[in-house]
Amino acid sequence: MSSTDKAYKKNVAHAEQALQLLQKHAIIPDEKNFALWKAYAEGHSAELINEINYNITLKKPFTQPYCKDLYNRFIKSDHDMDEVSEISHRLEKQLTNLLETLSSAGKINGTHTENLKTARTALNSTSITADGIKSVLDEVISATQEMIKKNARLDTQLKQSTKHVAMLNEDLGILRIQADTDSLTGLANRRYLWKELEHSIKISVSMKKPLCVLVFDIDHFKHFNDTYGHLVGDQVIKFLARTISSEIKKTDTAARFGGDEFTVILPNTSIKSAMSRANKIRKIIGAKKLVNKSTGESLGKITLSIGAAIYREGETSDDLFDRADTALFASKTAGRNRVMLAADVIQY
Repeated sequence: MSSTDKAYKKNVAHAEQALQLLQKHAIIPDEKNFALWKAYAEGHSAELINEINYNITLKKPFTQPYCKDLYNRFIKSDHDMDEVSEISHRLEKQLTNLLETLSSAGKINGTHTENLKTARTALNSTSITADGIKSVLDEVISATQEMIKKNARLDTQLKQSTKHVAMLNEDLGILRIQADTDSLTGLANRRYLWKELEHSIKISVSMKKPLCVLVFDIDHFKHFNDTYGHLVGDQVIKFLARTISSEIKKTDTAARFGGDEFTVILPNTSIKSAMSRANKIRKIIGAKKLVNKSTGESLGKITLSIGAAIYREGETSDDLFDRADTALFASKTAGRNRVMLAADVIQY
């Protein structure tokens, strides 16, 4: 049996297993749910498998909102990259048509020909990213606009091709924002968080300015979700996201790291100011009496545990985040509803 046949049979087996799981857990068999459970069957990631297995152990239902949250956290980013690839192929085809049109009309010079061919070659790369496509598009649009200035009477087909490129550029802009954004809260997602943390460390080192990181976690949130449901839990996560956003500076970056865990990057901020900001957010959240707007039911209050760390010269972004996360764990261990500093696990 060839490797292609083996891969095909394996893929079919995973698809059949996914359908069986959808039926077993009474889940709506739509496209996203199928993709989620096929990824589970394939062993997509340990984190996804552990969360689903834990929910099965507790005999909790796989509601549509819960499945949607799992899809957004574990599957969506892969599909976004597929969309980047699709746009790349569409743009490569459009550039080929543009080259043929310009060449046959005799309205293209050698330099512009090479610019378009270089762009087409770049789009054929299997490692092209959304940022890479954006760079290629900027060059193509700039070069084409320069040609329009020199050839005031380009034919209709050239104008149409330029319009198509502009439309693809707009589609890509929307996709890039979606790829970096958490769909539930509108904050940055984990993917963008790591990029921004790396960038912030470089700026901190070059400018010799302090850089702090805060990691937030809602106390006993799983119990809250189990009691009131994931839809109500989502509203609480949105409330926390809005509160964090309103209490940080425009130069700060707030991100949903996953589930009920959030991270804030605070450039040019002393550890004293960072701790003060964390405690202010913690007190605002702790003072809020939560109410289910649909039923009027009182949901009580929630509290936050927070870990904080300040950048140390020479450490990596992983090192910095891990120290803040360790401080968060210390906050939980010490009784929750408090802020702990990573330096030597001091409570504030």
